Amino acid sequence: MTRERMKRSVSVAIRCAQADGAERVVAVLRPDSPDDPLGGLWGLPAATARDGESEDEAAARVLRDKLGLRVPAEGLTRISEGRRDDGASSQSMTVYALDWDEDSPLPVSLPARSVDSESTVTLYEDWRWAAPDELREAARRGSLCTRLYLKWLGDALDSSLRSE
Repeated sequence: MTRERMKRSVSVAIRCAQADGAERVVAVLRPDSPDDPLGGLWGLPAATARDGESEDEAAARVLRDKLGLRVPAEGLTRISEGRRDDGASSQSMTVYALDWDEDSPLPVSLPARSVDSESTVTLYEDWRWAAPDELREAARRGSLCTRLYLKWLGDALDSSLRSE
C-alpha cells in the first residue's frame, strides 16, 4: 500500500465578541452520513487546499464557496497550525480567524446541495452562532480544526488572564 502525500487543509473561525465578553463562533452543520465520522456534528468551516493554492487563498475560498462570504485573504489571521498522522494518511491544518462586529449582520448564504454524487466538497446543512464549547464533540470525535481552535482559544484566555 502506498502512503498518500500530506493533505493540506484550512479552516476559518468567524469570531464575534459579545457585549458581555463571551465569544461566539460560526458553527456549521456537516451532513449526516454513515461514511463521515464527523457527519451530523457542528464544527468550523474547512476545506482542503488545491494544488498550487496557498493556505491563505484556500481560507478565502472556504468563506466564498461554502458560506457565500467574500473576504480577502488579507482580512484573515492565522491563529493555529497542527498535523495529524494516523499511519495511513497525514493532514496539516491551518486555522484562521475572522473577527466579526457584533452589530453587523453576517450575510451567510449556504450554496445549494450539489447533485454530483462524485463531489468531494462538503457542503453544510446549516450554520449558527455558537459558544466555542459547542464544538467540543467534533473535537472529541477527531476534528483537527476544532481541536486546534479550542486549544488556541484556551491558550489565548489563559494568556489574557495572566496579563490582568
